[in-house]
Amino acid sequence: MKKSIIWTACLIFMAALTISCNHNSSNDNGSNNSNNNLPNDNTDPFDYESQKTKYGELTITGGSYKNEDGIITLGAPDEENLEMEFVISGYFNGQIINTTKNAKLTLNNAFIENTSGNPAILGQQKTLISLAKDTTNYLITKGGESSKNGVITCYDSVADKSKNMELGGSGTAYIFAETGHGIKADDAEFKGSGTYNIIGNSDSSAVNCNTFTIKADKSVVLNLKDAKNGIKADKNITIASGTVNISNATTGLKTDTLKDDGQDIHFITVTGATITYDNVETPYKTEKDKYTE
Repeated sequence: MKKSIIWTACLIFMAALTISCNHNSSNDNGSNNSNNNLPNDNTDPFDYESQKTKYGELTITGGSYKNEDGIITLGAPDEENLEMEFVISGYFNGQIINTTKNAKLTLNNAFIENTSGNPAILGQQKTLISLAKDTTNYLITKGGESSKNGVITCYDSVADKSKNMELGGSGTAYIFAETGHGIKADDAEFKGSGTYNIIGNSDSSAVNCNTFTIKADKSVVLNLKDAKNGIKADKNITIASGTVNISNATTGLKTDTLKDDGQDIHFITVTGATITYDNVETPYKTEKDKYTE
């Protein structure tokens, strides 16, 4: 009888240990950030107001920052030249400013809106935006007067010069430009395998830049809609891979010569990519030089 009781107790202990191990294993396979798992429902992802309540409190990890009057500044003065990664999750109404060179801003189920008409994200230095895998992110600019900025803007106001921007990752982003452009930068390069849905307005471009680039062997998807121009580059557009879908626009791809000195060469080159147009008056327009497909 004594041996039977001991054996039974051992079995109970082993079962409890197994349950405990299985529970811990489940946590290891997930994420330590509760913002990673958004409620799954049937609401329209393009109705951003219906999505807002899914996002928790803002969290930023990876480096120092300060929050003053609705403006979050990433990086301290002694971190200006460091290559840093800031992971941003949750909801925030205001503006996030990057002051460090070549900083990576990873959006990990982030919902950032600016209701004053200013950029939701402003890069004062070259900035990389990355969408974390299996995440859904929202960036919105609305309110205020008509603006030449973008929801995501790379611009150094001190030098009065646009900065370069890279957009990558493997998650999903919805970018709503109710005021101004969707993306505004000097050189705008898309990479990775994420999906960028950029919704503009009748006075703006989904992407506004000097040069636009998607290099070869990328699987990024751009859905550009409801803007005057899908992509407007003051110089050149090069699309060597990926998918670009443009809908409800006056012009799909456009190079602009208004700022020319007379010697600049303009081109639109599409090779190895899928481009679709739906309800677009003029698929492409290069005011000078050539379109190659």
